[in-house]
Amino acid sequence: MKVSYRNLKQYLIAKQPLFPRTINLGKEYSGKSVKNLIKNQKYNIVTFLPLVLFEQFKFFLNLYFLLVALSQFVPSLRIGNLYTYWVPLGFVLSITIIREGYEEFLRYWRDRKLNNQEFQKFDIYGSRLIKSKDIRVGDVLVLHKNQRIPADVILLRTSEYNGSCFIKTDQLDGETDWKLKHAIPMLQELEKDEVSTLMTISRNYMAILQVKYF
Repeated sequence: MKVSYRNLKQYLIAKQPLFPRTINLGKEYSGKSVKNLIKNQKYNIVTFLPLVLFEQFKFFLNLYFLLVALSQFVPSLRIGNLYTYWVPLGFVLSITIIREGYEEFLRYWRDRKLNNQEFQKFDIYGSRLIKSKDIRVGDVLVLHKNQRIPADVILLRTSEYNGSCFIKTDQLDGETDWKLKHAIPMLQELEKDEVSTLMTISRNYMAILQVKYF
């Protein structure tokens, strides 16, 4: 088991090796990145019905009743009327399809609500509101108390003197306790006027960070 895990880890690293990338804060990132889009839906219009039926008939009992119902089309195997087999099966499948459709709609609505949630973006032209799905690599966000963190972020500065803040990661790992995080010391030590000057000193970039990722 250990050998397999090590081989898998080496394979993944070989496919996506670690390398540094430079990000100009406040400027659109030209490299490869993914959209900040939340999508928890299990189906689409094409795959909804086939996948729902597959999920039902992969269980032995459901498949057994389907085969029994199909066997009633063979005259030599028919026992009773067809509706005594197909009506209960159709009723159960209809309830399942309606339930799955309702739950899928709820997932779509929750994703839509989160993706359209607005956050304050700060750049050299000032601040403006953008939707969560429009956040891109290099954007500088101003987050407030009890506000959801919409993406993987680097903490640049906080309102606390020591640059600390507490966050919850219950949506990631289920832990509800508060976790202590610290801002970048160099930026935290700057005065507010110095930060404003740094943000407006150039129209090409606001700051440069070099990070490594998988």
